[in-house]
Amino acid sequence: MSLKSGSSDSENAFSGSLAESIDNAFKMEWLMAKGEPLPDAGADDRRLLFAALAQGLLNYLKNNDDDFKLLGSATSVIYIRSPSLTLRPKRGRSSKVTAKGQFFPSNGQITLIWDNPLKTYNFQADGEGNFEADFTPPAKAARGRHIVEARDSTGHIAFSVFEKP
Repeated sequence: MSLKSGSSDSENAFSGSLAESIDNAFKMEWLMAKGEPLPDAGADDRRLLFAALAQGLLNYLKNNDDDFKLLGSATSVIYIRSPSLTLRPKRGRSSKVTAKGQFFPSNGQITLIWDNPLKTYNFQADGEGNFEADFTPPAKAARGRHIVEARDSTGHIAFSVFEKP
C-alpha cells in the first residue's frame, strides 16, 4: 500500500492525501464541538500545517519501521480494517444519495453527519458491521464540496465528500 502524505502546493497534491484526511477530520471535530462549520479564515495555513504533519508522520514511520512491525509467522496474513464510507452518487443536487458503510462494529448505531447546514441521519449496521441506506442532502446546502461523516457511538469514524454543483 502506498501512502500519499500530501502537499499544500496544489489541489491535486492535496486531494486524496493523508493531509486532506486530517483536514476533513479537523473540520468535522470542529463542527461537532462548536455546532458550526469551521470558518474559511486560515484555510491555507491549516493546509500547510496538515501537510507538514502528514509528511512528518509518514517519514517517521518509514525511518522507524522496526517499531511498527506486526508479529506473525511468514505464512500469517494480518488484515487491519478501518471503517469506510462510500457515497453514490458523489455529486449532484439535493436528490437521493446512497451511503454505504463497511467495517463498523456489528449491529452498531451509525450517525451520518452532513457538514453545512448541520444535519444528522441515523442508521443501523448489520451483524457484519455494514450498512447501506439512502438519505437526501439538505436543500439549503451551498454549492461546493461537503464533508459527510459516518460515526458510531464507540468513536469509529469514516469520511466521504459530496459535491453539490
